[in-house]
Amino acid sequence: MPKRLTLLAVLGILAASCNNSTSTTPSPAPNSSPVTMVPGASTLTTTAFSPNPVVITHGMSIQFVNSDSVTHNPTANDGSWTSGNIAPSGASLVNFPNAGNFAYHCAIHPNMVAVVNVN
Repeated sequence: MPKRLTLLAVLGILAASCNNSTSTTPSPAPNSSPVTMVPGASTLTTTAFSPNPVVITHGMSIQFVNSDSVTHNPTANDGSWTSGNIAPSGASLVNFPNAGNFAYHCAIHPNMVAVVNVN
């Protein structure tokens, strides 16, 4: 009998946790500009990241948001920064403290290319 009660308690906890819905869409980070990896991005080139180019002010960050169904990794062409791997529905923040134009690509899908222009 105690095993049956334990099993019922575990099932009850699992059922309750399945009913808690949370949003998987990341909230915008303060002082940042979002760049989205669009659905199907891994098969695209200059339209894989939106917007492209993105224009921000030095000291701001880019919040890379993965709206695709596969993992991506925005990375500077010169290796100066990387977002790290971003799973589907995930996000990563990259700070840009200095002005300049920064070409980047997805380290996993190198055909995905874009530019960050920092004023």
